[in-house]
Amino acid sequence: MSGTTHLRSGIQTVAAPGTAVRLEDDAIVGDALQAPTVGVVIEALETNTGKIVVGGKSVVAAAGTQAAPTRQGIALSAGASISLNINDIGSVWVDATVAGDGVSWTLLCA
Repeated sequence: MSGTTHLRSGIQTVAAPGTAVRLEDDAIVGDALQAPTVGVVIEALETNTGKIVVGGKSVVAAAGTQAAPTRQGIALSAGASISLNINDIGSVWVDATVAGDGVSWTLLCA
């Protein structure tokens, strides 16, 4: 992700498994002077005891069964990370298999 000139970061937890939460950076919402976003790095908190799943609005952390899988998104174990080339952090949602688990994120801005 070349061209990064500054970073923003935050933490998002999931209060109740099965209730997806959108990532948000309140500091840049509506800020016309903010540089465009070029990506985000998301890391599952090292204190997580279950899986955190990253995806779109329809993300689901519950695995279901082999005969009837329900998980939608990319599952991360504690400490694992993923980089996404996106321009809107609000398009990223997380769900968790354990209440209180979450992610730390770093937004890359041009």
